[in-house]
Amino acid sequence: MTDNHSQNQPKLNKIGFDNLLEDIFGLNIRALKTIGVMFRKPVDYFKAARTPEWEDKYTPSFRVWFGIMAILVALNFIYNNDKSAMTAAYQGMVEQLATQFEHAHNAANVKNGQPPDIIDVDIDKAAIDMGKWAMVYYPFAYIPFMALAGIFVRFWGRSLTYVTRLRYLFAVTIPGVAFMFVSTFLVLVVSARYFLWLTAVMFLIVVALDFITSYRGPFRDMPRSKRQLRSAALTTILLFVYLFGSMAATFPAMIKTVGDNITVNGEPLKRGNET
Repeated sequence: MTDNHSQNQPKLNKIGFDNLLEDIFGLNIRALKTIGVMFRKPVDYFKAARTPEWEDKYTPSFRVWFGIMAILVALNFIYNNDKSAMTAAYQGMVEQLATQFEHAHNAANVKNGQPPDIIDVDIDKAAIDMGKWAMVYYPFAYIPFMALAGIFVRFWGRSLTYVTRLRYLFAVTIPGVAFMFVSTFLVLVVSARYFLWLTAVMFLIVVALDFITSYRGPFRDMPRSKRQLRSAALTTILLFVYLFGSMAATFPAMIKTVGDNITVNGEPLKRGNET
């Protein structure tokens, strides 16, 4: 009876590091294999995207994309400090915003017959906070634009449901975000002088990876001219998605971080006094 009872007990599998990655970031060994196939033979991944369970071989594209973005956000809180090139790049923006706020605020005071106030801002802390919060907001600002693109991008060469089109769009971006993850460590060593150049080069490489993935993946079976044209069109659309997503993330980050670090006559800024 004891033997029968033990046979009826569920078998416990060993929980390892792969499960920890899944718990934290939604990434596991299968996800890493998914990223690998996107560089080696992306057409296989796009074929799997047309099946409900991804052929039981691959991790869904959105999960891979969001998992990498979650790691990038976590790393951003680590390497973005007062000595980082990213912080130096944001300092000029913070100074400009603080100056604009001071002019607008005191202009309103003069108009109301009040004396000008002393406006001060912690430039370094605001720049650090802006870089961090812009990265936190970016995935959530990016998703609505991808969802919108999924409605209108229909030139895949076959009839696809809306969900499958979304799978395709996020899949195309996987090599680019994987490259961002690897290259983001350069921020630790590059000087502020070359930060903008590095960012521009990284962005161009991401765009190139989007084109190559499109060409080798969803459009692979088309004639060369159509592959090139549609890959270029999709890359252009994704370029606008990146730009609009970045602006949508940066704007609230600016409002929050500059507002949090401004003082008026030595007192923290009251939200109702923002101009």
